[in-house]
Amino acid sequence: TEVKPPRYRFLETVRAYAREKLADAGAADALRSRHLTWYARLTDAFDPGYGNPDYLPWLDRLELERPNLRAALRWGLAAPARVARAAALIRPLWALWIDHGHHREGRDWYALAHARSLDVGLDTAQPGVFGWVCYGLAVFEGTLAPARFEARAEEACACFQQAGDRRGWAWSVLLLATTTSMRGDFDTAAAHVASGVATRRREQRAPAVVQA
Repeated sequence: TEVKPPRYRFLETVRAYAREKLADAGAADALRSRHLTWYARLTDAFDPGYGNPDYLPWLDRLELERPNLRAALRWGLAAPARVARAAALIRPLWALWIDHGHHREGRDWYALAHARSLDVGLDTAQPGVFGWVCYGLAVFEGTLAPARFEARAEEACACFQQAGDRRGWAWSVLLLATTTSMRGDFDTAAAHVASGVATRRREQRAPAVVQA
């Protein structure tokens, strides 16, 4: 049986007291900034592409970290100067929200990230990925037809290609393959998977070391 490391929780009264003391010391924002940076590095080390042997253990770890991810996103998306770091954190989390069934929560976060990214003028690929993930989550939630998502996913693929982001392109192709298979076009889905997997293998890198 796998032994998982212990996780520590505070009573809400202790948390409230700690927040008050941090604010009194003028250290709250600095600590939240470190927290956001740490979780952005953590999610950057996660490869949601097909063929990753550590995919399921990573999803389990991110599931445990959902309260921390929410806190980091909430603070990061609240001010223009922090949006880029929050955008980096959220980008690969579509896999967690899709595979673990958190469709509505994921859609809400991506919609907010999409709006904030446009507000601060992030590069075209970043708002593009958030937009198509919102559509993709709506497909899995059952509130959007797969065909409507596919058009947005193809736009996202073009954005990534224009930006020279092959990793992002591979992710978008793989999610496009999933929704294509949902409407029964398995030959096209298989072609998307083969293309995305080949690109991810070329771009595969050593796991990042996450440090606080």
